[in-house]
Amino acid sequence: MAAFDTTLCIFAKAPRAGAVKTRLAAQIGAARAARLAEAFFWDTLALAERAPALRVVVALSGDAHLLPGLRDRVEVWPQGDGDLGARLQRSLRRALAESPRALAIGTDSPGLPSTLLANARAALHTHDAVLGQADDGGFYLLGLSRCPKELLDGLLEGLPWSA
Repeated sequence: MAAFDTTLCIFAKAPRAGAVKTRLAAQIGAARAARLAEAFFWDTLALAERAPALRVVVALSGDAHLLPGLRDRVEVWPQGDGDLGARLQRSLRRALAESPRALAIGTDSPGLPSTLLANARAALHTHDAVLGQADDGGFYLLGLSRCPKELLDGLLEGLPWSA
């Protein structure tokens, strides 16, 4: 078995002004919102790199050139088309094809402790799924282990996603 038994997919948008943090941009301006999104991204990547025994990949929407040096640090996967559920399913399917366990996080919680990622990874050794529930009713982390294709294909369909 490889040194990494779990793939962590960081879901991110390239920090292009006007395309990220649009609700916040209405208050602080598109350029500042894009800089904040970029800072959140790099902080999230650093968090992931500190967590033990995780293979880190970035599932990116947009142009990786807006994140200089990214491809030198991690593998970058395109998110592709569809709503967030479809894009998550696609990346989780790919991750599970390459390792026994997969985690997905976004970049809106850069202050998460790296122990949380380690605990989620450990939980997937004895559970089929882990979920980090957010205060707003959504989730900040989704992890799967040994997930049959039939279950994964419908897991995130029909859910409402915020913009």
